[in-house]
Amino acid sequence: MSNLIPSYRGCANEWECDEMAHMNVRYYIKKAEEGLGVIAAFLGMTPDYLRHHGLELFIEDVHVRYLREMRGGADILVEGGVLEAGKDHMRVFQSFCEGGKDHTSAVVTVLVRMRHSDSMHDRPFPGFALTKSEEIACTIPQSVQPRSIPLEGPFPGGDKAAAEALGMRLITLGQINSDEVDAQGRLRPYGYMGRVSDGIGLLMKELRRDTNLQTEENESRLGGAALEYRLRYYKQPQIGDTIAIYAGLAQVTERFVLVNHWAVDYATGEALCSSQAIAVSIDLVARKALARSPEQVAAMLPLVVQGFDAHLLG
Repeated sequence: MSNLIPSYRGCANEWECDEMAHMNVRYYIKKAEEGLGVIAAFLGMTPDYLRHHGLELFIEDVHVRYLREMRGGADILVEGGVLEAGKDHMRVFQSFCEGGKDHTSAVVTVLVRMRHSDSMHDRPFPGFALTKSEEIACTIPQSVQPRSIPLEGPFPGGDKAAAEALGMRLITLGQINSDEVDAQGRLRPYGYMGRVSDGIGLLMKELRRDTNLQTEENESRLGGAALEYRLRYYKQPQIGDTIAIYAGLAQVTERFVLVNHWAVDYATGEALCSSQAIAVSIDLVARKALARSPEQVAAMLPLVVQGFDAHLLG
């Protein structure tokens, strides 16, 4: 990773931490978005250049591996490089580390396209950016490669009608606000992750309730953490649009659950984004992952949504 350049410096603010007492998943993507802007400027695609030519970068796909939690106050050092560079796309890698420590906390890989700001039609990347990208060409280290969710390829996604037909659960519903959008008034990528994250607690409580696994004791100590995510963006809604997240359990094991999330425009029913997540239960006091018993797995299996394979999107 010697070709990586600094792309973000900052900290995990207390207000960016959630009920699990660590930095919420949405802020890794938010900081990676900022880092992408820094990398683009290094490649010559500065804000002035993009504005002058009426262009913007569109994040089409995001893959995240969370390796170690970052608690409030942690210094965040991010470095990035380019994995792939072609006329129609770039794949950018960023590694998150906590200042003063020699381990990686998370890695974020994004597939980026260039498009016209008004028509939103794809445009080729400029030749100078492709040439400059060779200076920061990199590969993903073996220790942080995608593990349970592939970096690319089709995975389940669909519109509101399909989500409801499958029996997916409505976990968040609301309207897009001004603090979630970009300069064009369109929802930023981290906004989807935020909506998903806001509904995870409700989803897991409903699953435990429906399997009679919920008690006052386990609710006080039991939390959750994501280990891996992939998000695929189809359309950017605008400020004021309604957005809903539907979720469905796709797999359950003693160690983890695989959950599918579909973001849809609640008014039109259109598909906006789909994601998959590998998540574990954690003991909030011991800060350790918890394994499920075979009995707990058996109790959850009937809640696995059937039929996702019939709704694969590219």
